[in-house]
Amino acid sequence: MERREDGRDWAYRVDPYGFERPEDFDYASYEAFFSRYLVVLTRRAIKWSKLLKGKNSIQKSLKVKRYIRKGIPNEHRALIWMIVSGAQTNMEQNPGYYHRLLEGEKNDKLVEAIKTGHCLDNTDYLSYVLKC
Repeated sequence: MERREDGRDWAYRVDPYGFERPEDFDYASYEAFFSRYLVVLTRRAIKWSKLLKGKNSIQKSLKVKRYIRKGIPNEHRALIWMIVSGAQTNMEQNPGYYHRLLEGEKNDKLVEAIKTGHCLDNTDYLSYVLKC
């Protein structure tokens, strides 16, 4: 692993999303902020877990809208977006549709556009740099 003169290794200089932090990044302020913010994230995760109560569905409501605007914990994000986007309902109403599309004829230009978009939309920047 690459080391800098100040002893910080490269992984330490990268944020959780894979973006490299600037040279003048204030680690002490970040740690102070995040230690307080972690309490907020934990409280939010508990609220989401209570809202879901182990179910794989939710009713759209003002409460759910408010929760979404404040942030969806990673462990619930895929499920919530499947529900609120309508993708879950579409999947249930059209079983096997996705697999039929995969087996069908493919347009090479569309496939390339999807691959390019995947790289551009990837939040793991390091993975993006290495793959694309």
